[in-house]
Amino acid sequence: MKRLFKILPTQYEADKIYLEPHVEASQANQDIIASINNGVMMSNYIGHGTIDKWSIDKGLFKSSDVEKLNNEQLIFALMLTCINGYFISSYAYSLAEEMVIAKTGAIGVFAASNFTYLWENAILAKYIFDSVFKQGNRKLGLITTQAKIKAYEQGASAEVLRMFTLFGDPALRLK
Repeated sequence: MKRLFKILPTQYEADKIYLEPHVEASQANQDIIASINNGVMMSNYIGHGTIDKWSIDKGLFKSSDVEKLNNEQLIFALMLTCINGYFISSYAYSLAEEMVIAKTGAIGVFAASNFTYLWENAILAKYIFDSVFKQGNRKLGLITTQAKIKAYEQGASAEVLRMFTLFGDPALRLK
């Protein structure tokens, strides 16, 4: 998969946090929280996930970590993983819901409500980054809808596109 940070125009920086064998999950988690608290515009996670966390076996960023956020600038969170947006649970909020309802969380979250494939998530990510950083789109609804259309044109399944939901007001704009 092409590294998404390569799409960024030169005036943008990327905080790249990878969970690798030599990086402890607790340190990566602290780095994610610090990056969000430092005022990033967007966060992006691609990998395995469950309803309430990134990285199934490592428990990288969890619903309980949302309360550790104190970012003044709300982020747009891309959760390109399985079921972070599983909003039909009657016993708990999904990570996507937790981020949107938190005072210091996200202006919007784009997450799947079911199981997805990494390759399709990567296509969505590319077109979201293209929409924001190449085309200059700032409205969340426009960004996510255009990305779904482009991803479908590039072979992503209609099923995965139905699973991805924008949590938040589609008329809200990124700064």
